[in-house]
Amino acid sequence: MNKYFYLFFFVIFIASCNSESNSSNTADSMDDKLPIEVQSFREGNKLQIQMIVKSGFGIQIEAPNQIQAEGKDGLVVRNTALVVDGSPSPTKKEYYSSLKPMTLDIDGSGSLQLTGRLFYCDYSKNICLPGKLIRTIPVE
Repeated sequence: MNKYFYLFFFVIFIASCNSESNSSNTADSMDDKLPIEVQSFREGNKLQIQMIVKSGFGIQIEAPNQIQAEGKDGLVVRNTALVVDGSPSPTKKEYYSSLKPMTLDIDGSGSLQLTGRLFYCDYSKNICLPGKLIRTIPVE
C-alpha cells in the first residue's frame, strides 16, 4: 500500500511540473485571439498603424481600451500611448465597427510591440469580452 502511495504522489508531481512548463510557453506567445488585423505604413519618421476590426465584431466605445507601443531592436518610439477611436457601427451605435489610424513618431528600424487591452464583442454569439493585445510588427 505504501509503495502505491508514493507512486501516486510521484505521478502528480511530474504532471504538475509538466503543466507549469506548458503554461509558461503560452504566456510568452505573441499571438492573441483578438478579431483585428493590424497593418502598418511608414513614411519617414511617421508610422501609421491601422487596426481593422473583422466582420461580425465590434470594439466597445465606452470601455477602457488601451494600447501601448514599444520599440525594440533599435526602433525608438517617441509617443507610446495610442488613442483608440473610430467610427460607430451603423447597426450597433455602442461599438466601433472600424478604428481610425494611429500615428507614431519613430526613429530607426527594428520591431514595434503593441500591447494593451481591447474590449470586443462578437455579434453572432452576443457576448462581449476583454482581450489582451500582443502584436509585434517589423519596421524597416
